[in-house]
Amino acid sequence: MSEARYYRHSGRIGLLAPVWMAFAGVAAAVVVGLVYGHWMYYLFALFTVWVPPVYGAMVGLAVGFAAHAGKTRSGWFTSLGGVGAGVLAIYTGWLFWLWAWSGHDYFALFSGYSLWSAMGEAAAEGIWYFDEFELDGGTLYFWWVVEGLLILLGSWLGAWFAVQEGDNIFCEACGRWAETVWTSGDLANVGNEYEFRDAVEADAPARLMNLTPTTRAIPGTTSQIKVIACATCKDLHVLDVETIAHGRTDKGKDTASVETVVDNLLIDEALFEDLKARYPRPAD
Repeated sequence: MSEARYYRHSGRIGLLAPVWMAFAGVAAAVVVGLVYGHWMYYLFALFTVWVPPVYGAMVGLAVGFAAHAGKTRSGWFTSLGGVGAGVLAIYTGWLFWLWAWSGHDYFALFSGYSLWSAMGEAAAEGIWYFDEFELDGGTLYFWWVVEGLLILLGSWLGAWFAVQEGDNIFCEACGRWAETVWTSGDLANVGNEYEFRDAVEADAPARLMNLTPTTRAIPGTTSQIKVIACATCKDLHVLDVETIAHGRTDKGKDTASVETVVDNLLIDEALFEDLKARYPRPAD
């Protein structure tokens, strides 16, 4: 390999992906929004700030997985879809919150009294939380803005994760997502990750074939090679090298902290076969 080459997403958008993303976003915003709106009215405490971003992330993930199913490789397009779904999630969350606030007498979609007018009335009246403190007026609007921003952040991150997560390798020749097809056994720690990466980029076969099989120790650090490939053709092989720091908690539970040292390196089938022969997988 004369020059190291890395896999990069093509940025293409699946033909039906926008339709699937829109359907998934609407469905998630309505179903999860129903739960969220009631949670925020009946159970929410002021400092429970994890609820809005988790709500947004659930909606964003639905959009992201729909984009993935629609063979979309574009992170920015999927993220944009996540943000759009986040805006819808803000609306449905407030819609169902107002439904709970009104004692289930008011639902904006079936009333001439607008959602914004109802929110203004709620802000003027004030909201009591657990009979301990009241928010109203500008303070309540401030926290509604914070809530909306947290939902948008969660939905953006959720959608982006679904397409940008490391194993999302797409075979353009076959038109399908690749899968992890092989992982090595435990190998000795690669040492300085920057020096190792430079050596791999200079001569991948020589450096990758010169690792040392080892036995895992706790505490200790090992490395591992992973290859992601198309299950249909033999034209796409993408390699990762990870280091794994092994430890054990005070309660005796084993832990593993994984760090990717080489990410999405393109290799040929010959090197893949050599690696499998050199570092056979342990028996299950």
